[in-house]
Amino acid sequence: MVLKKGINFDLLSQEELGELHTEVHAAFSKVLSGEEKKFTIRDLYHLHKEISNALIRAGGKHIAPIDTLDNIELYEQDEVLEDYSYLEKERKLSKIEYSGEEMGTEIHLKDVLKEFEKFKLKEPFVYIVGGICNHGKTKGDIDILIKKSRPVDDREDIPLKFRIMRQLPKKYWQRLHFLYDDELHGPFTNYVPLYSLICEVNTKQVFEMSEDLGEIMQFSRAEQAAKSRSENKIVPFRFFTQPKPVHGRAREEIYSLETIEETMSRLKQWKDEVDKGIYIEKKFDGVRCQAHKVGKRVLIMTEEGSDVTSRIKTIADELSKQSHDFVVEFEAELWLKGKHQNRADSAGVLHTKDSDQEKFMVANLYDVLWFDGEDIHADQFVDRRKDIEKLKTSAHVKISDARLAKGFPAIKRMSRRFMSLPGSEGTIYKLATFVYELDGKSFNFMKFKKERSITAKVIAVHRVAKAEKTFYYNCAIEGNTYVGKTFNTNIKVSPGEKLEVVFVDLNQYTDPDTKKTWFNWWAPRVISKSSKPVTSIQSAKKIVEETSGQMGVKKVPKVSREELEEVLARDSISGEEKILKLSFQKRFVFQNHYRGKSCHADLRFERNGNLEGYTLMHQVEGEIKEPVMNLKDAAREDKDAKNFKINLKTGELLQDKIEIATKAMQPKVWLGIAPGISLSGMEAGVGKRPEPGATAKFPGVFTKIDSGTYEEGARKAQYFEYFLNGNILKGRYIVRVLSRARIVKEVRVRTPFIWFFWKAKDETPYVLSSRGIRKEYVPEKGRSALPESWEEKIPKELRWWTKGLTGAKALEMIKEIRKKFLFMKKLEENTIGLEEADVEDLFVVKKGNEWCVTHSDGRVIKCFPTKEEADKMHKAIIISKIRRGTLSETKFALKRKWWKGQFVIRGMPVEHFEVRFDSEKYPWFKLNKNPLVVESGISGIKQSGRKEEVMFEGIIGPGKEGNPNKKIPAHIDILDSGSVNVIEDSENFMHVKFSGKKLKGNWIFKRSDPASNIWNVSKAELPKTKSMREFGSPLSEEEIRDVYFLSENFVGVSEIGRFLDRPNSTVYDWLKKLNLSNV
Repeated sequence: MVLKKGINFDLLSQEELGELHTEVHAAFSKVLSGEEKKFTIRDLYHLHKEISNALIRAGGKHIAPIDTLDNIELYEQDEVLEDYSYLEKERKLSKIEYSGEEMGTEIHLKDVLKEFEKFKLKEPFVYIVGGICNHGKTKGDIDILIKKSRPVDDREDIPLKFRIMRQLPKKYWQRLHFLYDDELHGPFTNYVPLYSLICEVNTKQVFEMSEDLGEIMQFSRAEQAAKSRSENKIVPFRFFTQPKPVHGRAREEIYSLETIEETMSRLKQWKDEVDKGIYIEKKFDGVRCQAHKVGKRVLIMTEEGSDVTSRIKTIADELSKQSHDFVVEFEAELWLKGKHQNRADSAGVLHTKDSDQEKFMVANLYDVLWFDGEDIHADQFVDRRKDIEKLKTSAHVKISDARLAKGFPAIKRMSRRFMSLPGSEGTIYKLATFVYELDGKSFNFMKFKKERSITAKVIAVHRVAKAEKTFYYNCAIEGNTYVGKTFNTNIKVSPGEKLEVVFVDLNQYTDPDTKKTWFNWWAPRVISKSSKPVTSIQSAKKIVEETSGQMGVKKVPKVSREELEEVLARDSISGEEKILKLSFQKRFVFQNHYRGKSCHADLRFERNGNLEGYTLMHQVEGEIKEPVMNLKDAAREDKDAKNFKINLKTGELLQDKIEIATKAMQPKVWLGIAPGISLSGMEAGVGKRPEPGATAKFPGVFTKIDSGTYEEGARKAQYFEYFLNGNILKGRYIVRVLSRARIVKEVRVRTPFIWFFWKAKDETPYVLSSRGIRKEYVPEKGRSALPESWEEKIPKELRWWTKGLTGAKALEMIKEIRKKFLFMKKLEENTIGLEEADVEDLFVVKKGNEWCVTHSDGRVIKCFPTKEEADKMHKAIIISKIRRGTLSETKFALKRKWWKGQFVIRGMPVEHFEVRFDSEKYPWFKLNKNPLVVESGISGIKQSGRKEEVMFEGIIGPGKEGNPNKKIPAHIDILDSGSVNVIEDSENFMHVKFSGKKLKGNWIFKRSDPASNIWNVSKAELPKTKSMREFGSPLSEEEIRDVYFLSENFVGVSEIGRFLDRPNSTVYDWLKKLNLSNV
C-alpha cells in the first residue's frame, strides 16, 4: 500500500491500515533526517491522525513508537539548544570544522530558516473521565486521566498534579483521583479533554556552544546515560547513571550491624579489605543529585535526570563561586531552624518553582567524578577523596565526612557514631579501591539504613493482580489506628493476624473530619508474622519524632481499592487497569536489532531496577540481501521467514538451541524501544562515535517482536530458567552454558563459554525435577522458583518458601512434593537423552541396558544410550584408573585473554581467563570468571597440551594460533603466577593447591557431566593424604583415593565394592571414617 494524500482510509482493512501506519512513521523519520522530500511534517501529522483513527474504528490497536509522531515533546526538547556563550571569554573554543562531503551548491542558514512555517501541533493530554462524565454527577472520586505511562518515580508528576489540584476549590482536593494511560489508547467512555501538550516553532536564533557541549544536547537523558556508559566516560553537563549500592542485609532481614558484618564477610572483595580499612560516611536523608560546574556555568540534575538548577538557586550560586571545575554527587536536604526535615519535604522544594524554603536547602557533597579537566571516575575512592576535599564548604554546601575504619570492631563503633548524627538515615560503606561504575549497580559501596519496626494488625488483604503468590496489606496499630499499606510480600496472612513491619520514616496526621490521629510509614517491608502485642499509639508518636516524620492534617485514605475497581469496571478503562496490574509484575521484551545486513535479537528482562538480557544469534547467515536502513526495511525483513531460526509469528524455535551472548545490565529505557526506533549511525571518517545500538556505517534499527510478563525459575551459575507469558513466547525457557560436544553444526565457536537459549520440552520447573533434587537445588530464602500456576498446586503445609525455610529442611519438602505429584500424576515420567544425563546417572548405566536410576526418589528413568555409548562411559568413568599420588610441584599462571571488535551496543570486550601449568602432562583450563574475584560458580573448559609459553604475556596477531579472530588482535595479561601442587588429576576430577601472590589454597576442578567438557571450579578444602594413612586400613592408599573419588561422584557402596573387589562392609567402614555423604 503506497502512502499518499486523498485516501479514504475507512475503506481499508486492518492489515492495510497497519502497513500505512508503519509507512507514515518511517516517512516521519526520513523527514527529520532530510531523506523525505514528498511530505512535510504537517502532511504526515494529519495523515497519521487519519490513519490512527481509522485503525481504531476498524477494531485495530494503535501502538505508538516512543520517539515519533506520538511523542511531540521529545522533539521539542531535543531541538532546544542552551546558550553556552557566557563561559569565560578567555577560554578559547576549538574551531568547528566542516564534517561532511560536498553534496551540492552552498546553502545559507538564513535561507533555510525562511522555509520553516509557523505551525502548532496539539495533542490532548489530561482528561476528566469516569462516572462524573458518564452520568453528569458522582458521589465518588473525580477521575483524571493523564495520557502517559505511570512514571517509575511518583514524584515525577507532582508539579502537574499540583497545578490541576489548584484549579479546583479546596473541598474537591481529597476527591481527585489520578489515572494513567499505559498504552496511549485514550479514554474509552465519555470524557472531557482538559489540557493539551503543544509543540510550536521556536525563535530562529543561533546559540553558540563549545564542541563538547554541543554534542551533548543531541541526546535525551536516557541517551546521555547510555553514551556515558558505553564510552565509560564522565563529560561535564552530560547526564550519567548514578549507581545503586549493595544492601547490607539479606532479603527479609532487618538491617543491623551484624547483617553488615555477615554481608561483608560473604563478599570476597569486602572480606579481603576489612582489615585494611573501609571508609564510612553518614547516609543523608534527602534527594540524590549530580552537579556539573565549568567556569560560572552550573547544572544540577536529580538522579532521574530532572534539571532542578533553578529550583535550588542558592546552592547553584554557591557552587558557581568555587575556584575548581567539577562533576560531583550530592544529597540535597532541607533544614529548618537547625532541624532536619524528611525526604518528602526536600523533594517538594526541588519540584516547586520559587519555593520560599529553597534558601534552607543544603548540598552534602560526597563524591567527585570529574575534576579540573580530568575524568577521574575510574580512580580509586581514596584518590578521589583528596580532590573533593579541595572544595570549600559554605552555608549551603558541605563536604561529607568520611572516616577509615579497620576491622569489624572499629567499623561498628564508627557506624554507631554516624548513625547518631542529626538527620542520619544510616551509614554508607565504601571500599578504598571503589571505582565509580556507570552501569547503574556497584558492589564497591554498601548501605545501612536505620530502620524502625512496628507490630501491626492486618485489617485488609490484597492479592496482587496476575500474581496470586504476592500480597500487600492495610495495617493498624493500637485502637485500630490506621498505619499504612505495606510493600508487596510473599508472606500470606489473614485479617486480624499480626505482622512485623520495618520502615524508614513514620508520618503522623489528624483526620479533618473525625479529628482522629493516624500514621503512614515510608518504605514498609514485611519481615515476618508476629505474635507480639500491636504497637501503641504513644510508641508510634515517639518514632515520628525520631525519624523527622511529617505532621499535618490529612484525610485517612480508603482502606481498600474496591471503589477504584468499580470505576474501572464501570468505565471499561482497560488501559488503567492494566497499569495497576503490570506495576507489580516483571516485564520482558523481545526485539529484532538490525545493523546493515546483520540482525540479532535482543531479549531483555526487567530485574532489580535494571534489565538483564541476552543477544540471540537467530539470523540465518546470508539471507538478508540488502542493508536495513530504516523501519520500512526492517518490517520487510521481519516478514521473511527464511531470515531467522525463530518463527516470528508463532515463537517456534526452528533450531533446537539458539546461541546467545549475555548482555551487561542496562537501564529500563531499553524496555520501551518498541515497536520501532532507528538509532542513526555516523558516516565513516567523521570521527564521531555512533549512538548506542548502531555501528560506524549503519544505523541500529529496532522492531518489537514480542513482549509480556515473566516469572523467574531456577537461577544458578550456568543455568537460568524463565517462565514467559508473551504473545508468541509462552512457557518454560532455558538459558544455559553447554559444551562444544552439544553445539549444533550451524554455530561457529570462537569463545570457550557458549550460552544457549531454548524452549524446554518439559514444563516441570527445575526445582521439582529429579535433576534439581539430585543437585540439591533450593532457591534463596522466600522464593519458590515456581510459576504462579505451579505454586497453586502445592499443599499449604509444603510451601517451604512461605515458612522461611532453606537448605536441608526445604529440600525435604521439595522431595515430598515431587513424590506426591508423581503419585497424583501431576508430573509426567521424565525421559532424557544421553546429553541431558548427569554424572550420577551415567555411573550406574549397565552395559547394553538403556535404563538408569535417580538418587532422589529411586525411580527408574530411560536414558537411551546405545551399547557403544554405555561401554564408552562405563570405561571412562568406572574402569579407567585415576592418576594417583601427590604429584611434583610445578609453576602456574592465571591469565586474562581479551579482544575488542567494532564499536556496537556497549563497546565491551570479549574476555575469558586461563589457568595454565608449566608441564605438558597436566591440562589447562579456560574460565568464564576471575578466581581472584569469585571463589565459586566458575565454569571451566579443560584443554590439553601446552600451545604457548606459560609466562607469555602480550598480543597475539589476527589469525594466529591462540586467537580465533581473523581481523583483530587478542591481548593476554598475567594476573598472577607462582607454584602449584597437583594433588589429584583424573578424567573427571582435579585437586590442586595454588601458592601464588594472590591465588592461594585448595581448588577443585570437577566435570559437570561426562558427556560434557564443562567443569565446575571452586575453592575448597579436601581431606589431606596424611589423615587417610592414619587409619591403618587394609586398603591401599590408591584404593582409599578411589573410595573418596567414586563416593563424591554419587557411586553407591555396592558399585564401589565391585570396582575394588572388596566387601561392602569394608567400603562402608571407610566411607564412615572419611565422613562422606553417601553414608
